[in-house]
Amino acid sequence: MATALIATLGFDEKFCYRAMVRNGIKSGDRVILITAGAVEKVVRAYEHVRNFAETSYDGVFVELVEVDPKNFVSGVSKILRILKELENYDLIVNLSGGMRVISLMVYTALAFSGKSARVEIELEDFSGVVEVEGEIFKLLEVKSKLSDEKVKLLKIVENEEMEAMKLAEIIGKDVTTVRRHIYELERLGLIEVVSRKPLKVRAKKVVELL
Repeated sequence: MATALIATLGFDEKFCYRAMVRNGIKSGDRVILITAGAVEKVVRAYEHVRNFAETSYDGVFVELVEVDPKNFVSGVSKILRILKELENYDLIVNLSGGMRVISLMVYTALAFSGKSARVEIELEDFSGVVEVEGEIFKLLEVKSKLSDEKVKLLKIVENEEMEAMKLAEIIGKDVTTVRRHIYELERLGLIEVVSRKPLKVRAKKVVELL
């Protein structure tokens, strides 16, 4: 599957270079740069990224998208429309460059979209990259829909692996019901199956936020 890299862009294109190289951008991928306005320094940074893509990769399309930093709702709405166009792409989002409000717009749009994405933020001193688990956006979408029983199950396996049979004993339900819960939570990206026979699971780290 092709990858779409969304990156916030200000006057400095270096964050975009590193994000493209770090994530192995390849032919057929898209790079979408979100900015607060195409002033001269931003256009220059965009052209540097585009030239880098053209000389380093074959068939990578780089696009510049402007949003109004003073109109938060309009900006989020515009980014949401972009996200809807990327249904068939693996999504990577880099929030290292540009104005903070633009990064917040992109993050908010992701939360509303419910899309799974790998989100990364490079530290200002270039000492590392912080990654936000993609499941967090799915959690925001499904949290209100989780039954008390599913939440209880998740909390039980939050800190340890456990077999389905043992889970059934703890929550007082038959193992068939517990297996059904497990497969639904696995589909939602909230639980990880350690083994199938016997069925043993553990919760993903994002469950700490429940």
